Amino acid sequence: MGFREMSAWASFGTTLVIFVPYFSRVWFSYRAGELDAGTLLGSLIGATVLQVFFEIGVHFAILTEAQEEAADELDRAIHGKAVRAAYWVLMATCSSLVICMVVVLPLLPAQFNQDGWFSPVLISQVFLACLVLAEAVRFLAQAVCYRRAA
Repeated sequence: MGFREMSAWASFGTTLVIFVPYFSRVWFSYRAGELDAGTLLGSLIGATVLQVFFEIGVHFAILTEAQEEAADELDRAIHGKAVRAAYWVLMATCSSLVICMVVVLPLLPAQFNQDGWFSPVLISQVFLACLVLAEAVRFLAQAVCYRRAA
């Protein structure tokens, strides 16, 4: 396995390891009625710092196993394919969310929103989840493409 493939798998893994518990905490805080922006900001900063440290540590370990190669035409093609896949995931999820807020929300009875389904804090976390999902798809697409090319 080459450096770029190991790097893609490592980035995919660290994204899951950091953000699955983060979004689980967001969901349980929402269900408990304790979802507030201040707590989430601290959690988001903590998750971001943890991901940076994990990425540095894992990539340092990868560099001891495999040397980084210069990017060639195959690397650029794989990067383009992965970015394209992530773009479509991001656009589909964000567009679906906006359509739900603009089209579905006005049609729902007022009682439905008593749980705060459409609170700005929750919506911001759903948009963040869309972004994290797109990044995970990008890393996974890169890893799979490198595996197929090997």
